[in-house]
Amino acid sequence: MAKLDRAFEMQYPPEKAQELFVRDVAPAFGEAGQFVLDKQEPGELHFSEGDVGAGAASSEEPPLFGTADLETRGVPARAQEFSTGLSRAFAPHIKVEFTPEGDRTRVEIKGHAEHEIRDAIDRLGTPGHWPETVNDPHS
Repeated sequence: MAKLDRAFEMQYPPEKAQELFVRDVAPAFGEAGQFVLDKQEPGELHFSEGDVGAGAASSEEPPLFGTADLETRGVPARAQEFSTGLSRAFAPHIKVEFTPEGDRTRVEIKGHAEHEIRDAIDRLGTPGHWPETVNDPHS
């Protein structure tokens, strides 16, 4: 698993930059890494694995076992919460933020994914790659 930490600028306002990202880049996440768009709000996108397991669950979801269940199994509840938090933090996920910077937008991509996906994301914003190619014909 590789850590994602990529940032680049786009010549569009945040709303348009996000729209173009969803149109052009998000489908590739589904094909390459089997990520699905979990949450979309103004200025932010969240992607998680298509086959979401217990480790990739939302922190708002209840734990798989109650505190009493864990204590009867000999696992301190605090240790289980810590372990679950770590597995969620390192589970494959991608967060994309669109922040206005004058008449441009700063795009930040963070998370964890397979090395091949990280390498592809690292090309975003470089010469000859998206968003420079944003106006090229799309299939």
